[in-house]
Amino acid sequence: MFPIRREVSVFSRCSLGGSPTLGCTKQIHYWSRVQFRYRSTTQLFLSFHDIKQVMTDKWGKRLFKTGGVWLLLVGLVHGISLFGKMTPANDTERQLLDLMTNYKFNLLGSLRSMYELMRGFSIVFMLSALVLGVLALLLSGERAALLKRVAAVTTVWLVLVTAISLHYFFIVPSSFLAVALLLFVLAWLKLPGSGNVG
Repeated sequence: MFPIRREVSVFSRCSLGGSPTLGCTKQIHYWSRVQFRYRSTTQLFLSFHDIKQVMTDKWGKRLFKTGGVWLLLVGLVHGISLFGKMTPANDTERQLLDLMTNYKFNLLGSLRSMYELMRGFSIVFMLSALVLGVLALLLSGERAALLKRVAAVTTVWLVLVTAISLHYFFIVPSSFLAVALLLFVLAWLKLPGSGNVG
């Protein structure tokens, strides 16, 4: 804004004595060029800023949508494992599977085996991944600020589930969850917040 104020002051001084002198005319011409360059530089900066904002928003939505697809894949792969039948490799495993399947715990009046409990938790995990994946795909076309909040909530869930997987499960589910976590963290970083959305 300094060149604009300076130009006004030059015009004021030059108009005090009637018609502007040659020196004042040169000053006015000079400050007009400065103002033009100032505005051009500002517009160029804003253009680069807008382009960067659009590209960041675009990559954020792509990562968010990819995360949703990956969660669907996690749920489907885990669902396929539910149809597999465990085959004991030796007598010890055969006895263990027999106890897990046939021995029932009395849980507040409900008789459940260890196998039934584990299967129930597996189904809950599968449905959680599928629901979050479908939700991400359905919301992928919404405004960036909303996607950023959803990505934050999904990231928190994935951090907790990945930590549990690393402690209690093995490398395959942990790897799938780690990839999903990475996708949603990157989506959260790339998506602009509500204050940056024009």
